[in-house]
Amino acid sequence: MNKNLKEITDWLSSVIGTQNFNLEPLREEASSRKYFRISTDEKNFVLVDNSENKEQAAKFLYSSKLLINSSVNIPKTYAFSEDLRFMLIQDLGEHTLDAPSDVDDKEILLKALKQLSLIYFCDQDILKSCTKNSLFEQTEAFSEFCLEQGCNENEIKALESLREQLVEDLLNQQFIPVHNDFERRNLMISRNELFVIDFQDLNVGPIGIDLASLLFEHDRDYPKELLEEVLSIHIRNSGLQIEADE
Repeated sequence: MNKNLKEITDWLSSVIGTQNFNLEPLREEASSRKYFRISTDEKNFVLVDNSENKEQAAKFLYSSKLLINSSVNIPKTYAFSEDLRFMLIQDLGEHTLDAPSDVDDKEILLKALKQLSLIYFCDQDILKSCTKNSLFEQTEAFSEFCLEQGCNENEIKALESLREQLVEDLLNQQFIPVHNDFERRNLMISRNELFVIDFQDLNVGPIGIDLASLLFEHDRDYPKELLEEVLSIHIRNSGLQIEADE
């Protein structure tokens, strides 16, 4: 047994009170976090190993308290190590909603928007707020991609102008609590309830960021009529004083 695995099993045994469990690696993330499914005779859990980024674990735990207080569906946290390296959380299954699903798109979007409307009312007084620089940095990857594709100087200048205008438009939107990565890959359905995951970047930002992430995902092309319908329902039910053209 390697050192890393021994540290995991030692901590886990101390938490669940048994050494009789199976440990199965789960999906690889772009982040430094590692996930494992823990199966016992009575229950399944997910263990998160934050060995390379414990600051993210602190943000996750902090954000989870705010989301729970706002009645957002998120996985339960059962335990975490003193140094925040390990967390034991609720097992919601294997399939995020970016994978093929038996649930139709309208139902998924309405369930997701219901959770988003609850996120809006998290306690924003203790959340960090997006800045002009942080919003500009979020489009940096696209700029780098265009450079790699051999865009000429005039095209790059036009792109930079577009990025600046986009950020100005975002800064003029209403600022509220946002998930900051509200895509189907960060949504799961368990027992017919939709849950929000990977919420450690929760902060205060433009209202349109999460809506755009969900409704205009790069690999999906929802019918315009569906988008208008679910957005109208969301605005009516969210409790916010906004118009559809905002």
